[in-house]
Amino acid sequence: MLLIASLLATGQFALNWVAIEALGQVVLFLLVWVLLWLPIAIPLALKLHWRPFQTSTPAQKLPLLIPLYLLAPIALGLAVWRSPFPWSAYGWLGLSPLLISVPFGVLMAALGLAIVAGIRAQFGWVSWAPPESPVGWGTVTTGLGLLGLGLGLGGVEEWVFRGWMQTQLATGFGFWGAAAISSTIFALAHLLWDGPVGWWQQPGLWLLGFVLVMARWADQGSIGLAWGLHGGWIWGLACLDAVFGATATGQGPSWLVGRDQQPLTGLLDMGLLVGTGLLVIGLWPRVLTLL
Repeated sequence: MLLIASLLATGQFALNWVAIEALGQVVLFLLVWVLLWLPIAIPLALKLHWRPFQTSTPAQKLPLLIPLYLLAPIALGLAVWRSPFPWSAYGWLGLSPLLISVPFGVLMAALGLAIVAGIRAQFGWVSWAPPESPVGWGTVTTGLGLLGLGLGLGGVEEWVFRGWMQTQLATGFGFWGAAAISSTIFALAHLLWDGPVGWWQQPGLWLLGFVLVMARWADQGSIGLAWGLHGGWIWGLACLDAVFGATATGQGPSWLVGRDQQPLTGLLDMGLLVGTGLLVIGLWPRVLTLL
């Protein structure tokens, strides 16, 4: 239903052979990626007592997620090898654009999260339990490690969903239709780990995906800004939890602050995404002209 609503909203519901082929390529890519992962995932899942489409703990999710994402370059390489388009069509415009856009995206994401965290703290909607000792190398290395993890996870998802999938779907559905469909698939994919409670996050995840499509568009087709934003959000949320000990107090209304342990379910988080999207569209093209 969410996919159909997305297509209707963008006026891209009519299917033709090119659109069917584009969808088929996406299904084939996802199938190949999962088949490459299954020989590793099945014994791991049995050992960790993990079941797909049920709520996963971090101890279950991360060991399964890392091999899946390490296999993504193989699946992407096969998909691009079969494609008539070069890597530049999927977001690779050279190293220099990435070295500019990725750090800017990380900084923008971190500042946005800091503003939202400050609002939560001001109204007593979050409590803090920072380490008792002064900030030292342990805290720095933890932060850098989480940054690397965030950029790794976010990078894979950006190359898959906003890079290859967005371009592939655009051949049959146009830019807006592709953005709607890729964002829907991106949101639904999280149900593999979140289970039924993940339905609360679907609108927020869809909006997140759409904002990241806009980031790639604003970055003149490069994947860099979307990569930086996504990695920065993962990094920022992980640091708030692991470094600053942020814990929801349960005092704020759920429609505003979101559901406990479920980001992107409150208006504050939605506002952050909308604000970031508007900033990206309005500001980033002007920044590029100055660089």
